[in-house]
Amino acid sequence: MTGANIKGVIFDMDGVLIDSQPLHFQAEKMTIARFGYPMTTEELKHYLGWREDEFWGDVIKRHSLPASVEGMKKIEHPVMESLLLKAAKPDKALHNLLSGFRKKGIALAVASSAPKSFIDIVTGGLGISDFFDAIVCGADVTKGKPEPDIFLAAAKRMKLRPEDCAVVEDAPSGIQAANSAGMFSVALKGRVNSSLDLSKADCIIESLNELPEILGRHLSKGWRGDSWQNPNPKTQNSKH
Repeated sequence: MTGANIKGVIFDMDGVLIDSQPLHFQAEKMTIARFGYPMTTEELKHYLGWREDEFWGDVIKRHSLPASVEGMKKIEHPVMESLLLKAAKPDKALHNLLSGFRKKGIALAVASSAPKSFIDIVTGGLGISDFFDAIVCGADVTKGKPEPDIFLAAAKRMKLRPEDCAVVEDAPSGIQAANSAGMFSVALKGRVNSSLDLSKADCIIESLNELPEILGRHLSKGWRGDSWQNPNPKTQNSKH
C-alpha cells in the first residue's frame, strides 16, 4: 500500500524492539533437546513470527515428540523469561525514537506472537511500556501470522483504520500479515533474518533509526521524520 496517511505504528517485538531471536532459539533448542532431538537454527528460522502454540504443535507433530504443547511451554517459559530479564535493559535510542513519534501525536502499539509475560518483561526492561496505546499478544487472537488478525486487533485498540497504520516486522509471515491487513509494511533486516525473503514489504530498513525518515514521508501530521533524529539515514531499499 502507499502509506499515504499513517496515524499509527505497530511494532513486532522479537527482532524489532529487542534482538531476542537468538535467545528464543537458545530456549527452544534447550527445550527440544530434553527429548533427544537436536534442532538447528536454520530449522527454527522457518517459524519466525508463529504463535507458540502453533510452533510447538508443529514441532511435536513433525518430529513425533512424546510431549504436549502445554508441556513444552512449561519447560521453555522459565528459561526464556530468565534470558529476557537479563537482556532487556533501558535503550536510550529506542526511547528517543518512540518519544519522537508520541510527540508528533502518532499512536503506537506492540503486536507480537509472544506470550504476554514475555512482552511485559521486554517493554518493562527496556523502559518503554508507557509509550504504547495497545499491546496485543498471540493469545489475544485465534489466528496467528501470516493471518492479519493480530495487526487488525492492534489497529482496533488504537481506534484507527488499518490503512492508517504502519507495521514494523522482521519475519516474512509478519510482513504477509501486515500486507493482508492493508497496512504499510516495513521490514527490519538484521543478522538473524538476513537470509529470509523480505521482498514483499513496502520498504526494507536495516536500523530503526531509518524509520522516522521513511515514515515521515507518509505520516498525517505534516512533519519530516528527520526533524528530531536520524540526520544521516542509511540507504533504504524501498518499493516506492
